[in-house]
Amino acid sequence: MTSDTPSRNGTLILASASPRRQAFLRALGLPIRLHPADVDESPLPNETPECMTRRLASLKAETARTDLPSDLLAEPALLLGLDTTVAHAGDILGKPKDDLEAVSFLRRLRTGPHEVCTGYCLINLPTGRRRTGVHVSRLTMRNYTDADIDRYVRTGDPFDKAGGYALQDQDFDPVAQVDGCAASVMGMPIHHLLHLLRDELGWPVPADFTSVCVRLTGRPCCQTP
Repeated sequence: MTSDTPSRNGTLILASASPRRQAFLRALGLPIRLHPADVDESPLPNETPECMTRRLASLKAETARTDLPSDLLAEPALLLGLDTTVAHAGDILGKPKDDLEAVSFLRRLRTGPHEVCTGYCLINLPTGRRRTGVHVSRLTMRNYTDADIDRYVRTGDPFDKAGGYALQDQDFDPVAQVDGCAASVMGMPIHHLLHLLRDELGWPVPADFTSVCVRLTGRPCCQTP
């Protein structure tokens, strides 16, 4: 487990190894510790994308909770589990297992809009209270070519990302339009979570969070007037 020097009352424990999620929290100056949870992310039979992301976010948080150091169970601390997936026409598109699947996903996604679902589970460790939910955004891809897809797949970038792409990739730049929260598409529905952190630990919502969103996503923040 690694930690930042706390600057507020309490700590946020992130049950994720995602560098993108860490980047959001650190850019906002939040005191975080990392305690990734390794779980089976396979969907259950007939499971909807929304239900799957909520279930997996909760599973990650509960799995991380089982082996936390005892001192964290007593001090003011929140444990956050997150899961993100892509859905097209009701089908869940997880992380591609090989080049062929990555190409198939990206060809499919350019044919029409799709959804990105990010589920979250926030556990208040001293009280045991759980806050769960799902944030859904709708995306439309640009009309990239097969050659564009092949070049992108050769970079290796698609293989740790649901749907096989990164919103923030400046070279491939796959997304033409985001209806919803760009930060949530990257795995961190930061506006909603900041308000949960305020409710649970009294942390003030940073005044500059919209500029952090713009800098890290390369897109307008959904909360900008």
